[in-house]
Amino acid sequence: MSFESCIVKLTSYCNLNCTYCYMFNLEDNSYEENHKNMPEETASMLLQRLAEYIEQEGLTQFDITLHGGEPTLWPLKRFESFFHNIKNNPILYKAITLGLQSNLYKLPSTQLLDLLLENNVSLSLSLDGPKKVNDIFRVTPSGKGSYESISHNLSFILDSKYCSLVKGILSVPQTDTTPQDYFQWVKSLPIKNVDVLFPIHYHYGYKPWDNIGKSEQEYACSPNLGIWYAQLFDCWWFHNDPSINIRLFNHVISLMLGSHHHVDALVNDTLNMFVVSSSGNIEYPDYYRVAKNRNAETPYNIVDHSIKRLHSDSGFQNLLNLHRFTPKECNSCDHQTLCGGGFLAGRNGPDGMVLNRRSVLCYDEMYLFQHIKKRVLPTLEVTPNRTA
Repeated sequence: MSFESCIVKLTSYCNLNCTYCYMFNLEDNSYEENHKNMPEETASMLLQRLAEYIEQEGLTQFDITLHGGEPTLWPLKRFESFFHNIKNNPILYKAITLGLQSNLYKLPSTQLLDLLLENNVSLSLSLDGPKKVNDIFRVTPSGKGSYESISHNLSFILDSKYCSLVKGILSVPQTDTTPQDYFQWVKSLPIKNVDVLFPIHYHYGYKPWDNIGKSEQEYACSPNLGIWYAQLFDCWWFHNDPSINIRLFNHVISLMLGSHHHVDALVNDTLNMFVVSSSGNIEYPDYYRVAKNRNAETPYNIVDHSIKRLHSDSGFQNLLNLHRFTPKECNSCDHQTLCGGGFLAGRNGPDGMVLNRRSVLCYDEMYLFQHIKKRVLPTLEVTPNRTA
């Protein structure tokens, strides 16, 4: 089992201050010791390590997501150097695919947009629903809402030669809005490719039924989040418009029909990626940093250690072979192949990440998966031809 992707934190600062941000506003404060911007030398060493690893493992594709903080704040000259190094390394040029995750609060310079276009970098942006909801959570350091600025910048890009850059929208839906209103918002978007994410901030120190007046048993019978997602699924399913792609729902249906494609919020048979901080530290996935300070730290950094070295680390080995840690109570569950123990962030807690316990989102995921099966599977039944 090999690593197939990494997240590269180009910056450790941001021009937004989202209330639920796992980098700056939850338990982890490791960003305080990281470089504000990844040094050019560190980025160059990362690419050297990746070229070495790709050749060693015989990989034909490796995905890099440029992240932060806010990655578009990284100096332009460093972007130029980074892309130049990829172009001039035949191993990297053939294998690397590049994506950039931005809040798009500030429009990138035309020079940066030209670089992204020239180097086939796909751009994803973050919005959490209609303006009145988004602007409660995704705010500037002074508390100003971000929606209008992001919408304006997205429209500019889509109406320009840069339109092919935009891959889609990542959204952490705030359930204060109804599923119906949320879906109407999705319909109104200029690009209708939306990845509706499971919330990352629920874990064994803060469960979905905490602070809402329900016991765990009551929540299991009526899981708020699961019901919300199921109602959103119905809005999407019965609207019957193939141009609206809600990635989570399409992946669930594909898996039900026999797909073996792995995505990190579903299946959970492997998590074959690592994170590189702006200082060059190699870290476990961001799910680890949600509930416990410095829980994503490892003793490795990209300057002193090869990527192959990570194969001998027990933590990374466990993630690469995550199927070995399916919680026992999941083995008899009808949805085990869909979730494999549940969303990884929900297995975290103040005691750290415990891979072989089921996610605190179990009741919500179970409700959603059962609901999707109820809707989808009857449509696959074939009526016998009685005249044959």
